[in-house]
Amino acid sequence: MVRALALLLLCALAGAAAPASAAADGDPLALRIVLERKPGLDAGERAALLARADVTLEHRLSLDGVEVVRADPGERADALAALRADPDVLWAEPDRPRYAATATSEPLFPDLWGLGAIHAPDAWTVTEGSGATVAVVDTGVDATHPDLADRLQPGHDYVERDDVPQDLSGHGTHVAGTVAAAENGFGAAGVAPQAELVPLRVLDAFGRGSSADVAQAFDDAGDRGIRVVTASLGSPYAASAERDAIQDHPNTLFVVAAGNEGTDNDGVAREYPCAYPEANILCVGASTATDAPSTFSNVGATSVDLFAPGEDILSTLPGAGFGRMSGTSMATPHVAGAAALVFAVHPDWSARQVKQALLDGADRIPALAGKAVTGGRLDAAASLALSRPDTDEAPAAPTGLTAAAGDTQVALEWDDGPDGDVVGYRVYAAAGADGFLQVGAPSASSHLVRGLSDGVPVRFRVAAVDRAGNVSPFSETVTATPRPAPAAPAPVPAAAPPVTATPSAPAPVPVVAAPSSPLAPRAAEPTLSGLALTGRVRACRGCASRARLRFTLAADARISVRLEQRTCRRGRCTWTVRGRTRVRVAAGTRQWTVGRRLAGLALRAGTWRVTLASPANAVSLRFAVHGR
Repeated sequence: MVRALALLLLCALAGAAAPASAAADGDPLALRIVLERKPGLDAGERAALLARADVTLEHRLSLDGVEVVRADPGERADALAALRADPDVLWAEPDRPRYAATATSEPLFPDLWGLGAIHAPDAWTVTEGSGATVAVVDTGVDATHPDLADRLQPGHDYVERDDVPQDLSGHGTHVAGTVAAAENGFGAAGVAPQAELVPLRVLDAFGRGSSADVAQAFDDAGDRGIRVVTASLGSPYAASAERDAIQDHPNTLFVVAAGNEGTDNDGVAREYPCAYPEANILCVGASTATDAPSTFSNVGATSVDLFAPGEDILSTLPGAGFGRMSGTSMATPHVAGAAALVFAVHPDWSARQVKQALLDGADRIPALAGKAVTGGRLDAAASLALSRPDTDEAPAAPTGLTAAAGDTQVALEWDDGPDGDVVGYRVYAAAGADGFLQVGAPSASSHLVRGLSDGVPVRFRVAAVDRAGNVSPFSETVTATPRPAPAAPAPVPAAAPPVTATPSAPAPVPVVAAPSSPLAPRAAEPTLSGLALTGRVRACRGCASRARLRFTLAADARISVRLEQRTCRRGRCTWTVRGRTRVRVAAGTRQWTVGRRLAGLALRAGTWRVTLASPANAVSLRFAVHGR
């Protein structure tokens, strides 16, 4: 008997718990065996082989000599032993279960934070994935979803054995949207919004399937010449057919989930297919919005390659819906989408070359060190920049770096340089005699460095990065010393009132000042949230625009405003920076009028994107500007 995973598909859409045993005799999977025959057997010899083990042929896989057979209820163990002892059988094993790697799901929440974390919008200035194709090996995809319908190629359903891979769970549709939801103004956008998708359904409505079906889908995707497969699934059991399919297609990159048990994949308990050592597998762990490993995510210094956003990920759901889910299932399609971007630029590259570009471009994060091969989180723009020839000069060094110290943290700000193609920055810090280490990669010209030791001076410097991946010289170095919060005043007893002669009066009770609790919350960070636009933006002379940009700032801060316009030529669209400014904003919910200008920056008719950035975070919003 095989055991069920601790976390299967905790998806509110499915609403079903995992069975106590993944292989009860009433389960068809409990009766199946996958085997590979010795080459050269004729029809009679193949029939005799099945008769000797008392099994019947269910179906053959496209892998040479590999087929799925069925034993009678209660007889699989004996049949498996007979097959393994048969000289005409190279190997035989149970058909292993496979599960969707989702940890949780939550209601709709309009925040595509994962795209910003991996700098996908910056990558879109180079490509949005046109010409690349990704196979989604999952629960199927809702082919009617407005964000996906135009992205889909014909697929297959290995569960129902037909060509209609309709999603009955929601998991596969959510994964597909993260990979390549169209940038069409309807709802969400994927990492590679112009890539094509091939839905291959191997998991049922409860997120459960078999290793044989996964192997067949892998093999079919490779035979079709699909360069990227995303597989947000797994279990603790290796499967020879699954691994054979991966080995047989070295030119396809298989992007797989690390799993959601919160364990070390380098240890005894491993997740497959993540733990296979093949060079064309890229295994992905899940990270949070603060670039920490998700508590549910498996890790592995040698088996997990890198991390990607995996918590509260907004994406497509069946029925033209949107919602958010969490899990390594959600992290995996971020990387698959980034792989599609690289393949779009380099269709002649091998799977190994694309994998290496993704690993080399990962943003090294101290909290992820030792938990993955890279110790980093996916950076799509940096990986794409590494794959492009260096034809540009490096940007100028950032200037005007300032540091404001607080309790265990330092807020950095600097001036935007004159180079219009700067897409981000790299922040470095050093304490004492230690060398500089990268501590951040913001897209805006400010950054909050947390987790520092109070009273220890820290040196900081910043470099700029352009679209081609060129890195500027370092800025001037500044030093700041994090300072502890002011100590509370010592308790001071109030003056005792005069004693009266009234014997029945209660004894006076001295009043003392309550000391400050060491667990008292710190001052709020200047976090931005709730960015939204109401009304129609009109940028014509004499027009009275009633559009309002609304957002909430948790604490007083100086925020950066960046305006970008979308321009398209010959089917290729890019975002071009049209203006930047900084504004001192008081805490609270704010509204700015948007018409011919936004925060003093000029607008004209077209599609625009505004990014607000504080020392704590950044938020973006796309909107249309009408001329009349």
